[in-house]
Parts: sequence; structure tokens; C-alpha cells
Amino acid sequence: DAYAIGEADGKGIAVGLTDGPAAIDNDNVSWQTRRQSYFPLSPCETALRVEIVNSDASQWQDKNRILNSICGNIKNLLAQPPNEHLKYNEVDSLLRGRFVSSIYRRMLEAGNDMKPLRKALSE
Repeated sequence: DAYAIGEADGKGIAVGLTDGPAAIDNDNVSWQTRRQSYFPLSPCETALRVEIVNSDASQWQDKNRILNSICGNIKNLLAQPPNEHLKYNEVDSLLRGRFVSSIYRRMLEAGNDMKPLRKALSE
């Protein structure tokens, strides 16, 4: 899930892109669509370029644990993880795909260039 500050009726509101309806949506996909319509489009371009290996964590140990877990290096999670791994690409594609599926309609309705979104979905 991704959360940001959106704008509704001139007020800043917390809004999330969720994988399915959130509790506040009462299992209603229409409510989810409406809620997500307030998500700001500005972070979308950054999300399309996400690379898990270049992401940050609050502690270096956490980043090493995450990357080593993704690679399957579970014997020593604190070891320096590899800079490249096929599993990183899989995670990157999964994250991009989930993000695009949440914002595709909104970007289309806003008249944005859809080429980067289609590219992200095809990877």
C-alpha cells in the first residue's frame, strides 16, 4: 500500500492506494475507487522507477535483511547483499505492476501519457 496527502474540498487528507478495498471502504470497490481518486499524481513517476536494491531503510541492518531475504540468502541476513539479483527484478516488476494497477484509470482520466504505465505493466 502507498499513502500520501491528497486534496479534497481544499483540505489535505490522507489517502492510500490499496491492494483491494480498505476497512474504511466497507468492502465496496466503488468506495475504494473514489477514495483513491484523491491520491496525488506527482509521486507516480517516481514509483514507476522503483528499484528495491536502491531503496532506503531506517537501519542498514534492515535493508540487508530485506535484500538477503529476497535473494534467499537466509543463513546470514546481515551479510552484504549482492548489488544485482534476478529476484530484485521480480520484486521491482511486482511493485510497479501493483502501483500501476491502482493508478491506471486515474492517469488515463487526467489525460497523462500512458506509455510509461504500459511499459511498467509489460516488464
